Amino acid sequence: MFTFLNSIFAWAFAAAAIPILIHLFTRKKLKVLPFSTLRFLQQMQREKIRQVRLRQWLLLILRTLIIALLVMAFMRPAIQNDSGLPGQKARTAAVLVIDNSLAMGQMLRGKSFLTLARQKGLEVLNALEPGDEITLIAAARPAQIVGEPAIYDPQRAAEWLNQIEQTAADFDGEGVLQLVLQTLQETRQLNREVYILANLTGRSLGLPADSIARDDGKPLRVFAFEWPAEKRRNLQITDVRVNNQIFDLNKVVEVRVTVTNNGDFEENGRLVHLFLNGKRAAQKQVDVPAGEKRTLLFRIVPETAGYQKVEARLENDQNPLDNRRFAIFSIPETIKLALIGGSAEDRLYVRLALQPQNEVRHFQIDEKEARVAETIDLEKYDGVILCNLPALSAEFSRRLQKFVEGGGGVVVFLGDDVDLRNYNEWLFARFGLGRVAGTVGDMAADKPVLRFGKISDSHPIFRDIFEKSAGNGKLHIDTPAFKFAVSVLPDAATDVIIEYSNQRPFLLEKPLGEGRMLVFMASAGTDWSDFPYKGIFAPLVHRAARYVAGRGELQAGFVIAGQPASIRLRGGPWKQFSIRTPDQRLFRVAPRVKEGGYLLTWERTRQTGFYDVLADSALKYVLGVNFQPQPVASDTDAIAELRHHFGEKNVVVLPARQDLLTALKRLRYGREIWKFFAILALLTLILETVLIHESKNEKGEKQHVVANA
Repeated sequence: MFTFLNSIFAWAFAAAAIPILIHLFTRKKLKVLPFSTLRFLQQMQREKIRQVRLRQWLLLILRTLIIALLVMAFMRPAIQNDSGLPGQKARTAAVLVIDNSLAMGQMLRGKSFLTLARQKGLEVLNALEPGDEITLIAAARPAQIVGEPAIYDPQRAAEWLNQIEQTAADFDGEGVLQLVLQTLQETRQLNREVYILANLTGRSLGLPADSIARDDGKPLRVFAFEWPAEKRRNLQITDVRVNNQIFDLNKVVEVRVTVTNNGDFEENGRLVHLFLNGKRAAQKQVDVPAGEKRTLLFRIVPETAGYQKVEARLENDQNPLDNRRFAIFSIPETIKLALIGGSAEDRLYVRLALQPQNEVRHFQIDEKEARVAETIDLEKYDGVILCNLPALSAEFSRRLQKFVEGGGGVVVFLGDDVDLRNYNEWLFARFGLGRVAGTVGDMAADKPVLRFGKISDSHPIFRDIFEKSAGNGKLHIDTPAFKFAVSVLPDAATDVIIEYSNQRPFLLEKPLGEGRMLVFMASAGTDWSDFPYKGIFAPLVHRAARYVAGRGELQAGFVIAGQPASIRLRGGPWKQFSIRTPDQRLFRVAPRVKEGGYLLTWERTRQTGFYDVLADSALKYVLGVNFQPQPVASDTDAIAELRHHFGEKNVVVLPARQDLLTALKRLRYGREIWKFFAILALLTLILETVLIHESKNEKGEKQHVVANA
């Protein structure tokens, strides 16, 4: 289809009438001249006269055509594309997808890719006109529309564009696609354009595998920009892991830090710093070949109780956003325990193990009888210990499960009064521990039938309190003798910490939600064994309680940047809640009261770091936010993803350094052919000059012939 980009010059076609007017007004009138004789004139050929007249008309046409061609060239004619996009006067619905995810923090010649994307976005806005419908979408998870859903002033859109901040979240491919399609479906504009302002080299946009875009027959263009591919230096801290252990003041804590080289160069001698509560506690150098990872082991010593905020930090490189990672552990001053048992005798040995003489008391213990178990408010405690509790009701089992999932800890001892059928249903089956397979031995027997078998000596419960034999490196433990035991077939997801000598579990561990449960397949009394009399009993019970309930009231959790966080607080009552972000801004939060606790939802997690949750100005929870580790650059083709969803012919890839306005006009209206008309005008002018020159020569020859006559 043929169109003009500067149709405003159409009025100049009137100038084409100038040669015609000149021809009409300058025609000479015939004059009668006396001649002595006509014999020479009669000799002129009639064909020559017709040629002269034809040449005059041809000159008139050429002069008119020269003006018309020049006017056509100034009007910038173009051949429109097959896409059927409308001409210059049609309004445009432009959707600008600005990638402000972690990948855009990478630097290119002193500027981040987000800065380059903003600059390219301003070029797009400059190519639009007032009245065009503009929608800005920030692509970092969760994808969201910036400003108003439809902006009709490019300058106003530019203000919103400059307010889009860099984040550490990943690209929300599915969310972006849904917002783009929703915007395109709702617009009434015929001309629809989508601009993907992102560095697409060697990455995936995470678009859904199944195409959800639909071709509604309306014109559509999706523009993607191609920045020059350059080699980069980029190390990431992809993991910070505090070794699973029971934490004590002034005791060594091991922290493992994983560094991944996501760049194109081998990195040597790079410093990795480890900070504890804002103070640098250690540092090491690391060498990482391109495309590989290395793990460093740090040892730190906490000196104060409370939250222990760990940060691993790299020196800056081309993307400083992935040079930091965070971890949290806690050392509570006291732990609140509910010790629930059938009788005082059932609880005796456990209580003595938890509160030994001449030692710092870690536990605040409330002893409860079995008959009041149903009425106990579990949310007041950090941990619950059940000793020979006869049976669990469905309601108590449900509350116990909620307590563990919310971060509480549970330790279970069996006993003479335990209904194994009830426990099989409401404890082992409900918590996914396994199932009771029967019993072994006889409580009235004189000789034991079981002792300890295999022990997972690497478990945190055994760390630094039991000596290992010099010969085989195994724990040196005076094993109890068991006359009677319950046999359990453990679930595959349940960890067996200690086995009996018959390879059946003695101590089971089951993580559940944010908490965990430990179940002893033995009694805490003396009827089943001499376990309470052995040297292992007190430290094992003490460490087990600290292990499952060791956080005390110091609750914490982690999410990936961009993901919403659900924070559940136990305790209270509290009146006012707020969240302090890593940049020390304070936001009030309205919680929901749910099942005796408080549930807070926080969605502003696009920045990494520690988020402090305050209740009545007191710190009650720490939320850690880390970035999603980025894969090492590969041959992933983001352009192919776009073409899969929007169609092969609708996706246009433009060099980022190309003049955008010229490229857009070509793509919107087709290829300009004004040069062709300018060349035609020049050729026509040359032809007109040649004809004039020939006409002058012939006139001179005629004058010479007449003179001779």
